[in-house]
Amino acid sequence: MKRILTLLLAFVMIFSFAACDNGNDSGKAPEPPAGSTDKTDQDPDPQPDPDPDPDPDPDPDPDPDPDPDPDPQPDPSLAGKALSIVKNFLAKKLDVWEYVPASLKPEAMAEENAPTDFNTDFVPVSTIGKKAIGKQLNVVYDIFGYAESITKHLDAVIAAQDKIVDAYQLFINDNPDDYALFEKQMEHFDIRIQLTETQNVLLVRLATAAIEVYYNDLTKASTVRIQLSDSNVLKYETREGHLKAALSVLGVAKWQVEFDKTNSGVNGKLYEFYGVAGKYIKTVADYHMDDTYTYIIADKRESDDLIIEGSLEAYDNATGEFVGSKVKETVSSKNYDTQWFPLYDVTGITSVKKEDKKNVMNADTIYINGSSESLHSKTVGFLDASRRFDIEFKGVWYFKTNAEGELEKVKTEIPMLFIQQDNINTFEKDFEDENEVAVTLLSTGAEQIADAYDAYVEDYAADKKLVTVDEIDTYIGTKNVFFVY
Repeated sequence: MKRILTLLLAFVMIFSFAACDNGNDSGKAPEPPAGSTDKTDQDPDPQPDPDPDPDPDPDPDPDPDPDPDPDPQPDPSLAGKALSIVKNFLAKKLDVWEYVPASLKPEAMAEENAPTDFNTDFVPVSTIGKKAIGKQLNVVYDIFGYAESITKHLDAVIAAQDKIVDAYQLFINDNPDDYALFEKQMEHFDIRIQLTETQNVLLVRLATAAIEVYYNDLTKASTVRIQLSDSNVLKYETREGHLKAALSVLGVAKWQVEFDKTNSGVNGKLYEFYGVAGKYIKTVADYHMDDTYTYIIADKRESDDLIIEGSLEAYDNATGEFVGSKVKETVSSKNYDTQWFPLYDVTGITSVKKEDKKNVMNADTIYINGSSESLHSKTVGFLDASRRFDIEFKGVWYFKTNAEGELEKVKTEIPMLFIQQDNINTFEKDFEDENEVAVTLLSTGAEQIADAYDAYVEDYAADKKLVTVDEIDTYIGTKNVFFVY
C-alpha cells in the first residue's frame, strides 16, 4: 500500500510541472537565470542577412491583362540614319563658278556701259566697257552657262529633301535589318535609294529629267548624271578642290572640262566640239588663275582662214577687267606674234569711228580723235610687208541686264590696238611718226601676258591632242536601267 501511494504522488508532480510550462503565452523568451552570461540567448541574430531580398515585392499589382502584341520600338542606333544618308546626296549643288575669281562671275561682270554703234559717229573711248569677254573666255562662259541651266533640275529634289528623309526614315524603322533598297513614289517624282559596299545611290525620275547621284562615303566624292533627253545630258564628278564635267547639248555641241585647285591658284582644261559626227570643229582651252590674273589660252579663231598656235587672254582678278591678249597666228604662210590692248589703256586716243571699207591691210577704215583723216599704220618689211601696229575691231561679249531683269550675254565689237611683239618698244614713236598724235601705252600687263604665253604654250600644245568626241560620249554613258520603262 505504501508503494502505491508513492507512485501516485510521483504522477501528480509530473503533471503539475507540465501544466506550469504550457501556461507561458506572452510571445517573449523566458528570462535567463540570474547572473547568466549566455550572449546567444540575448542576441540570437546579431549579423545582417548576407543576401537580403532587394525587392521582395517588385510588382505588388501586376497588369492582369498585358498587351499580347506590343508595337516594336525603333532602334535608337538608327535614329537620323535617313538624314545622314540623304544629306550627302544633296549637300552641295554644282557651283561651276567656284573655279573663277569672284570678279569674273556673271553678276560681277554686268556692264551697262557697253558701246553700240561705232559707224554712226565718234564714240568716246571712256564709254567702252572694261569688262569685255574675249573669244577664249567666252568658251568657259558657254560651258558653265549650259551646265548651270541643266543642274537647275535638281532644285525640285533639293526642295523635297525633308519629305524624302521622312519617308526613308519610316522605312528604316520598319526594316531595321534590311534598308539597303528603298523605292517610293513621291508627289512629283519617283525615287530609289540603294546602298552598296562602295557607294550610295539616289535615283530620281522627274517628268523632265532622269537624275542619278552616286556618293562615295569613304572618298567624299559625288558623281551626278542629269539627262533631259537623249541629246541633252550633263555628267559631273566633284570632290574637294576638283571638278570634271561633260555635257552634250542638242547633239551638236559637246564639252568636257576639268578644274583643280592648287596652292598657287586654279588650273583647268576645256574641250569643245561643234558640228556633226566626223565634222566637228574642235576648240581646246587651258585655264590658269594666279594671285593677279586669270589667263585663258585657246585656239578659238577670229576666222576659219587663220591658223593660230594659240591666243592667250588676261583678266584682272581684282576688277574682272580685260587686260589684253597675245596671239601667234599664221596668215598666208607668214607667222605673226602680236599683242592686243583695249584702247582705254592707251592715252592720246580719245574717240574712235569705223567705216566698213577696207583700208590697205585693215578690213575697216578707222578714224580717231574726231579727225576726218583715217588712221595710218606703219609697215615693216618690203616684199612681205606687215603692219607694226593698227586698230582693229574684235568680237567680244558683255553681260547686260535685259528687260526682264535677267543677265544675258550680248555680242558686240570693240576697237583694240595690236602691236607686233618685236615692235612693242618702238610703238609710241612709230604711232606719232605716222599720225602726229602722242600716245602712251599704259597697260601694266604687257610683260606678264608675254611671259604667261611662253610659260603655258608648250603644255597647251600637248593638251590640244587630248580628248575625242568618243571619249566624251563614253564618259557621259547611258542612263540607269531604273529609268528604262
